[in-house]
Order: sequence, then C-alpha cells, then structure tokens
Amino acid sequence: MLAKHHPSPGGRRLASELRRLREAAGVSGEVAARKLGWSASKVSRIENARTCVSPEDAGKLLGLYRVPDETVRSLTALAVRAWGERDLAENARFSVAEILAWAPSSVPLILRAPDYHAAVLSTLTQVTTLSPGMIRAEVDRNAVWQARLTGESPIVVRAVLDETVLHRPFGGPAVMAAQAGYLAEMDGMGNIDLRVLPLARGGPAHLPPFTCTRYADSDDDLPVTDEAEVATLGGPWRAESERDVWLHWLAFAQLAGAAEPAADHLKAAIDFWS
Repeated sequence: MLAKHHPSPGGRRLASELRRLREAAGVSGEVAARKLGWSASKVSRIENARTCVSPEDAGKLLGLYRVPDETVRSLTALAVRAWGERDLAENARFSVAEILAWAPSSVPLILRAPDYHAAVLSTLTQVTTLSPGMIRAEVDRNAVWQARLTGESPIVVRAVLDETVLHRPFGGPAVMAAQAGYLAEMDGMGNIDLRVLPLARGGPAHLPPFTCTRYADSDDDLPVTDEAEVATLGGPWRAESERDVWLHWLAFAQLAGAAEPAADHLKAAIDFWS
C-alpha cells in the first residue's frame, strides 16, 4: 500500500478544475456524492488531490455537472494522463516482479500489440466514456508497462489464454495476425510463459479475467501476497484480503495445469489470420 498519494501537476490541475466546475454548477459535494452513490469524503479527496481520480469517475463527475463536450474531452484526456502518471509513480516505489494473468476473452493488457489494444478498447465505447484521444493515451500508457518486460530486472509474466482469445476478431485479420505474431515473439523470452487452455480441456474456464501481481518486496513464504484484480464493467475490483488473493492464485494454478504450451496454438492462429 502507498503511504501517501503524491499528486502530479496534471492531477492537481484536474482536481482544481473538478472543484471549480462543481461550484459553477451549483452542486454541493454532498449532493454530488449522493447522486453518484459515493461518500462525501471521496468527492473531497478528489477535489483536494488527496487521491487520483480515475478517468471513469472523472467522466461521471463531468456528466453530473453538465459541462460542454469540448471541456469533457479536454479533462478526460487530462484524467487519463494523470492516471498514467499515478501508475508510474506507484511503480517507481513498488517494483512489480511477477504478473499472473488469466485471459478468457482477450489478450492480457501487458501482452497486447498497440493496434490490437486500440481495437479492443474501441469495442467498449458504447459502455464507457472512452474517447478516441483516451484510447490513444491508454495505448501509450500500456507501452510504458510493456517496456518493463525487457532490460534489467524484467517483469515475469505467466499467462493462460483461453483458446477462443486467439480466434475472437478484434480489428480484423491483419490486426489479429500481428497480435498472434507478437505473442509468439514474447513466448520465446525467458521471463514470459504463455499457455493456452483448449476448448476440450477442463479447469475453471468460466472465471472472469483476473491478474495477480507480486512485488519485489513480497514475503517469499507466500507466492502471491500483494494483490489480485478482477475485470468488471465498472472497472477493476481489487482483492484486498490475503484469502481472496490466495484463491485467485489457486485458480490460476488450476488453469495453468490444464493448459498447454502456447507455441503450436500461436502458429495455428498466425496461419489462420494471415
């Protein structure tokens, strides 16, 4: 856990703008919180830059204050940048050592080629506030994470993909072929282990996508004690208790045990989409 949030310049500017827009709309912090189903303290923390507001929550506030579309686009782009700056600050303080990822519907974030990532995000525009500019910012932010896969002390990634991931089209055949080739290149790296769960195999394939993250300062007696995140439409749900994290670790172990090495599946996917 971070001891204290240190806002970036972009985060401070965003917090100030959200307070100004709320006051201009004649909405009190208590009313804004009640309408969004939040606590009043959450609105206060956001406006005082004591916490970094997510792009999704910023969009909810801007919608509540009925601000012009041009302002929405400008401030949501700022929210994406501030959120990325927050991730980089957290990563600088707590170094990620290992990521376990279960992917039943699309390639995990850290393993996505840029065009594929943009194509996946574009399918969410009907149920989120993602604008084209926000999608580009998210792709750029993901590239920063992917840079940690090489160089000194690279992140170890172990991922299990459901077989359907390699055949569900995002962005068309060229994008899918490039993504399969991208995965094949990474599968040859010593710090990345990719496996595919065939349709004919068992395992808890019905589980939603999740990741488990271990940091460099973890207790070696417990393989994953830091955090687990489950993807939902409302944003990632983060497991906070050791028991919940451990259950996700066990689920990943079961999935990995039922899965196969990815090399042959990736070759078949490249041939299929090419």
